[in-house]
Amino acid sequence: MLWWPLIGVALAAETPPELKASWRTTTAADLAHENDYEDVFESLSQVRAALKWKLPGGDRLVLSVVGEHSARLGEDVEAEWIAWADDAYVDHRVGDLRLRFGNLVVRWGKLESTALLDVLNPTDLRHGVLSPIDDRRVPIPMIRARRGWGALDLDAVVIPFFVPARQSFIGSDWSLFPPGLLESTLEAAQSWEGDALTESFNQALVAGLSDALDQADDAFLRGVDRTLGEAGTPSALGRGAEAAIRVQWSGTGFDLGFQGGSVLEDVTTIIVDEALVGNLASQTFPTTEALGTLIEGLGGAIEFAHPRFFFAGLDASSTLGVLTLRAEAAAFQDRALLTREMSLDTSDELGAGVGIDWLTNPHIQVSVEGTWRHLVDAEEAKLLIRKIDEYAVSAQISGNLFRNQLKPNLVVQIDPVRAEAVLVTTLGWRCSDHIELTAGAFVFHSPSETPDSIDALLGYDGGAVGLFDHNDAATASFTYWF
Repeated sequence: MLWWPLIGVALAAETPPELKASWRTTTAADLAHENDYEDVFESLSQVRAALKWKLPGGDRLVLSVVGEHSARLGEDVEAEWIAWADDAYVDHRVGDLRLRFGNLVVRWGKLESTALLDVLNPTDLRHGVLSPIDDRRVPIPMIRARRGWGALDLDAVVIPFFVPARQSFIGSDWSLFPPGLLESTLEAAQSWEGDALTESFNQALVAGLSDALDQADDAFLRGVDRTLGEAGTPSALGRGAEAAIRVQWSGTGFDLGFQGGSVLEDVTTIIVDEALVGNLASQTFPTTEALGTLIEGLGGAIEFAHPRFFFAGLDASSTLGVLTLRAEAAAFQDRALLTREMSLDTSDELGAGVGIDWLTNPHIQVSVEGTWRHLVDAEEAKLLIRKIDEYAVSAQISGNLFRNQLKPNLVVQIDPVRAEAVLVTTLGWRCSDHIELTAGAFVFHSPSETPDSIDALLGYDGGAVGLFDHNDAATASFTYWF
């Protein structure tokens, strides 16, 4: 629906459009086969095309699309082709007021890898670190208004329709439930005990579900995954609307911004009935009476939620010779938390972070960031994944050497509380104006075992990195600019 008015505006353009297009294919091969259900090879190909028109009165129109093909090879072979509208908007000026409406990405804050205030756009989590960080922000329908008064700028955003994060729940190495978790849980459940009247029936039912999951084709599982991703999404205009505002002051070599708003959690929180969680933890079937109660309330046995939260924060940046200093501080009200009972809890949260960029020469840059987050009114023993106080450190070294032909890049992210770390390294070679070849690797480290069953997940004490500890891989990429 967004396309038709934008195409109508394009027809009013006085000059031909500017066209830019690119094609990138990235492949990843596992460094070690640690899980019978994991993928040993993965590829991600994206074709991006953007048209830009200059309209009368200084206005602009941007239309861009992405076509994506992904494939995975492991226990079976899976492949999928999808396409979506990327940045697609009209930029219109009314005096000193600049209006932009359409599919947008609005990024506030000064931090990159450890950002606190980058909360307006949902993220694409389907391919993990295989996808570049800038490509993980999903453009969504927005109305944006900006106005400047000398050194002061006002930026307001309204998001009329909620769009959740793009995430995978089952079936891939980057799924919320690690590979094999559901399969091993169903296999173990075939020997669970329960009431004499229903035990045999439940065991046969679970065996049937296990067989159905093994025999399900890829299209069916992708459909289930998409349905889960859209579950719990607010559909009403008012309930799903989000809004935020930012004021920035810019001086000589320094800027300071204040922002705040009301938004929804883009990542889905899964809530499971308390009695069902008890059965999963004790590895027993429900009693006959409990089973009847569970069936009566089946519609609420598993729920998907995107709770609303409020945020306020400030950011600043300054230059000091070859150094660029960046900082963020934020306060959140009612951030969603998942408990070990698979229930929803909320807590206020405080956070602060700093970053330093060091441009050693025109060709090499070093960046370091660190953040702290604190949950104000949560009980750590009840939390899954999160802790009361969390720290994150990120360091990056990147370069453009030999007349921008050689592009080394190294990123390390560390969670010192859990002793978890991620290393991503690439070496790119720009062999012509149109072609770049890249080789690299990503490595995950966590002392926590990746959960391989539901009961192991409920007792899991690691962080997000530990869920993907089996995903170490060597990578190769090909990029072509048309």
